[in-house]
Amino acid sequence: MFPPPFRRIPAVRPLPASPDPLPSDFSPRRSSMRRSCSMSAARALCLCVIFIWIAGCNSMHGWSANRTGMRAYKDGNYAAAKDNFQKSLYDEPTNADYAHNLGASLKKTGDNDGAERAYRHSLALDPSHQPAHHSLAMLLSEQGRTQEAHDLAQMWSDTEPYLPESHIELAWLQRETGDTAGAEQSLKNALRIQPNNDVATAQLGDLYRSTGQSDRAVAMYQRSLHTNWFQPQVQSRLATMNASSVQQARLVPRQQQMVYGQPLPAYASVTPTAPIVAGTPGPVMASSGWVPAGAVVSSSVVLGTSQPIPTLAAPQFATDSAHSDTATNEGPEVQAH
Repeated sequence: MFPPPFRRIPAVRPLPASPDPLPSDFSPRRSSMRRSCSMSAARALCLCVIFIWIAGCNSMHGWSANRTGMRAYKDGNYAAAKDNFQKSLYDEPTNADYAHNLGASLKKTGDNDGAERAYRHSLALDPSHQPAHHSLAMLLSEQGRTQEAHDLAQMWSDTEPYLPESHIELAWLQRETGDTAGAEQSLKNALRIQPNNDVATAQLGDLYRSTGQSDRAVAMYQRSLHTNWFQPQVQSRLATMNASSVQQARLVPRQQQMVYGQPLPAYASVTPTAPIVAGTPGPVMASSGWVPAGAVVSSSVVLGTSQPIPTLAAPQFATDSAHSDTATNEGPEVQAH
């Protein structure tokens, strides 16, 4: 008899391992609390992302509305400017520039009380906001509240003496009230803090020009333009003063001018035909700063005599780079941003 056919015995599968025993301190309630805490953290993260996204959208909407308002303000449509500035401030209520712009448009529409509230709100948001300080002082002065305006400027200068803008604002108000000596001292204080401040030097130049100190005024204008060339008003005043200086030099009788012959070089045998005439203008390295090639010096240059070194001087307000979103600075000599 043949042996029975071979049968493959199936492999014995190992029994599944029993799960780890639960820890002795396991509690279904604790596990549920952990899951709920994890879900709460995820919800909080989602809410933070949503809030940041909304804030970014509001900021962009505020910026867009402010730019639209600035264009309307420039075009003289102050009612539309006011509406857009209100929208920008609603979207970004902590922006001092927007609050100031709203005040400027309210003033243009005749709402001086609303303008004052907006200016003060801007200063509450940013106590160092120069356009708001200037606009509020201008508004108070126009209403005959000169002492309030002076107190406002003096308080800013006292509380933040390290800011040149605070001294410049005080100097402007002092000039408006006739205190020329006080204005000069305030501008010098600003220049001690920031020697190359183009606004302070231009303002001091205006002060010297108004008091008949032409040489010092020109030196300050040149110093201001050396720091910031893009000041059309300062360029115009400097050109006017230089032209006046040249005209006066031409009116001087020829016989009264001092003529200095050039020294003969070693190889020369004749007197030079191009003498240097004292008072002839030309490009020089002025003590107050570099004069561009082709520019005319402020005063005649007399050879052989020492020239007095002019003191610091300053221009008036032009633009404020720190507040590029500000529609306008109220007051004379202040251009719209």
